[in-house]
Amino acid sequence: MPNHTSETQRIDLLDSLRVTLDGVEDTHIRVAHIVRALGGRSFGIAILLFALPMIIPMPPGVPMTSGIVICVFAVQLMLGRQHLWLPRWVAVKRIEALSLAKAYDLAERYLGWMFRLSRPRFKSFTGDVAKRVAGLLFLILGFLMILPIPIIGNILPAFACSILALGLSDHDGLIFGLGCIIAALAIILTLVMAFGTWRLMETVF
Repeated sequence: MPNHTSETQRIDLLDSLRVTLDGVEDTHIRVAHIVRALGGRSFGIAILLFALPMIIPMPPGVPMTSGIVICVFAVQLMLGRQHLWLPRWVAVKRIEALSLAKAYDLAERYLGWMFRLSRPRFKSFTGDVAKRVAGLLFLILGFLMILPIPIIGNILPAFACSILALGLSDHDGLIFGLGCIIAALAIILTLVMAFGTWRLMETVF
């Protein structure tokens, strides 16, 4: 049976974030406001909500901000911290509220199948060691999202982050393992694209 409780919690969380976004009088929302809306949620859900919108094309600067946030969370996950924390220079960064709201709507519409497939299983594969491995992968993927890489850009790293974060937050060892494989492929393909871009720029300039 699907984990309806976890899926409902995620939908409620998306709804609460939409309410937060609707309540923003400015055109942009600070990262600190998004984290505040998360409340005491896990690192997995926090990373999922920053990575999920980056699967679709976003305005310049947004993937970089999300990548930085994911890197900060990843380091804390590797260190075994229990509570979300952001340094001030990250917390004050701003993201376009309308683009973020649209991204959550599209992500929920087209990627809802991921939520429906996820449920607690093989929990031993999502324990403390797995969290630190995930933290390292999130750190690499978040860094790749920061880089200005064309074509693939932030899409593959963001998708890999989303699968990993979903498996971690739902204690789903199967999806977590799949996320590790996708993360490895995303890292390789993104690095190949980055190297190709660097060589092209070197040739042109």
